[in-house]
Formats: sequence, structure tokens, C-alpha cells
Amino acid sequence: MRSRFIWLAITPVLAFALSACMSPVMLRNPQTGEVAQCLATGAFPLINQQQCVSAHENMGWVVTTPEEAQAAQAQVKAEYQDAQASCSHEMQAPDFDAIRTKIELFRAVADAPPPFAIASNDSFPTPAERPIIAKWATVRDNCLKSWAAIQPPSGNDLQAAVIQQDRSFATEVAGGIGELIIALYEGKLTYGEFAQKRYEIGRDGAAAERQFRAAALIADHERQLQEQQLAQEQFQNNLLAWSAYMQAVNTRQPDTVHLDCMTNRMGNFISTHCN
Repeated sequence: MRSRFIWLAITPVLAFALSACMSPVMLRNPQTGEVAQCLATGAFPLINQQQCVSAHENMGWVVTTPEEAQAAQAQVKAEYQDAQASCSHEMQAPDFDAIRTKIELFRAVADAPPPFAIASNDSFPTPAERPIIAKWATVRDNCLKSWAAIQPPSGNDLQAAVIQQDRSFATEVAGGIGELIIALYEGKLTYGEFAQKRYEIGRDGAAAERQFRAAALIADHERQLQEQQLAQEQFQNNLLAWSAYMQAVNTRQPDTVHLDCMTNRMGNFISTHCN
């Protein structure tokens, strides 16, 4: 009886020690390039890891190496860079020259303030500029589709959740900017108000993404979930305010609303406040 008690007492210790020294099994989805890893955890680390591997193999995943996984991640990064470069190049076409100094056609950093000249532009699009805005919107939509088609490596469950949430934030921001483009095209926004509101929703999305990613690094699982939920709730509150703003914009008559805006510039930092 005593020997059995000793065995039961040391079993969790052995399981922990075993799981600590075992390497994760890397798997890859040949169809999408996604990468996952199965960890040896719990009281029966070997069994749990093998069940994880079997579940992925049943879905068509294959065991890979860290080197192959790293190569897959590098490939995805290269795909993103190629897609961005292609979109940026397409927006350099002479067709967009008439609005190039009025709209940031391609924004590599979503939460960067707009340039002073654009943020302070209180004019509406002219009839000649509106078809150009429509063409730019079409190019932008195609760029969004090409980015959405890229499948990033998903990693473990936590990494997959972060990637999924990142995409959710990005989708909401892209949709909000799409609403702004329509309002600009219809003459319900000046170029300056468009730039400022585009910056604000991009800033809020980037802040939510950073907050959610920071929460994912918290070791305590319960606190981690609380902080992630807080990030989501704050972003949803921003979206509610955004919805109210867009409803007000959509009731405007074209070419009528000039906001009382004050734009301040300190070095490279620009802030615009509108009443």
C-alpha cells in the first residue's frame, strides 16, 4: 500500500518532468500552409500529444520539422509583402494623380496620423474626382481580397485565437473605411474629415490588436481571458460610437457640412480636433 501511495504521489511530478523535456510535434496543412504544434501536457503527456497528432493527421495535416515550419512562415510573410508591394504599385498609376495629394492612397501604417496638408483639406470631391475615387475603391477592395486569401501559420490554439482576432479587428476597420469612402464619394465628407476619421478607426483597431496580443502573454489563464475580453469590449464600444457617427454622416446633404476643425502640427506629429 505504501509503495502504491508513493507511486501516486510522484506520478504528477514525473508527468510534469516528462512534458517539460519533450519537444512539441509540428504539423503543417499542405493545402493552406498553416502550422500547428501538439504539446505534451497533462497527466498523460505522451497520450495527449499523440491524440493531438492523430486528430490533425485525420484532417490531412502532415508532421513537419521546425525548419520546414519556419520556411512556411517565411513564405507567408513574403506573400504579404508581395501583395502589399503589388497594391502599392497599382495605386501609383497616373490615373490617381488627381487625388494623390488629397488622399493617402496606400497606408502602410494604419495608426499613423495623416499628413498636415491632407488632414486640413476642407474641400469636397469635385464631379471629375468622384470616378477616380470609385476606381481607387475598386483597387482597394481587390487588395483586401488578396490579403484575406493569404493563410498565416496558425501555431498552437492560443496563437490561432490571436490570429483570428487580429483578422476580426482588421475586417471591422476595413469595413469602416469602406463606409467612409462611400460617404466621400457622395460628397458627404470633406477630404480632411475623411482622412481624420480613417485615421481614428485605424488607430482604434491597432490599439485593440495590441491590447489583445498583450493579454495573450499573461500567464494566468483567467486573467488572460479577462484582459482579452476587455480589449474586445472596448473595441465594440468604439464601433458603436462609429455606427452613430456614420448614421449622422449618411443624413447629410452633399457638399454641405464643413466641420470646424483645428489641426496642430508639432514636428512630425499631427493632431486634428473637429467640433
